[in-house]
Amino acid sequence: MKRKLSWMCAAVIGLSAFPAFMTAAAPATPPLINAEPTEPAQSPATQAPVVAQTAPSREVKLTFAQIAPPPGSMALRGVNPNGGVEFGMRSDEVASKAVLNLEYTPSPSLLPVQSQLKVYLNDELMGVLPVTKEQLGKKTLAQVPINPLFITDFNRVRLEFVGHYRDVCENPASSTLWLDIGRNSALDLTYNMLAVNND
Repeated sequence: MKRKLSWMCAAVIGLSAFPAFMTAAAPATPPLINAEPTEPAQSPATQAPVVAQTAPSREVKLTFAQIAPPPGSMALRGVNPNGGVEFGMRSDEVASKAVLNLEYTPSPSLLPVQSQLKVYLNDELMGVLPVTKEQLGKKTLAQVPINPLFITDFNRVRLEFVGHYRDVCENPASSTLWLDIGRNSALDLTYNMLAVNND
């Protein structure tokens, strides 16, 4: 009987010590913190330019009369549908906003909607202007937003005329396929000064 009691006491003591042993042996778990995910670090090639915080912005208006080949207007035709202007940007500045203000007159013989004017900056499509029935043969004003991220030290705006005057059997050399770009068309640009590191 004494042996049985001794065995039971030993078992109870062993079991009471077991949780304490497990608690001491278990690795400490750090508390969970409700942290927000951090964005991955950008490589230098993908980082946006650093703009000087105190530098004022500069607005520039470049009319086609200034930057297009003389006389500044363009005649886009079915066989020669492309026209363009070129402009530069200072290396110590970055463009923050750009808008192309177009003045153009489409031929009255064009098929509406199927005929269009496409606008490219450095071969990136910026916008498409469908020719509507109300615009045929009339001077038209339109604005095309330009993504400033595509503006570099040297830039080319290309205008591509897509003209149709009938549904089938068209002649690209037809005199009815034309769209004239006015010399009062202009690029409105906003530049910001880049931050310069002092050596």
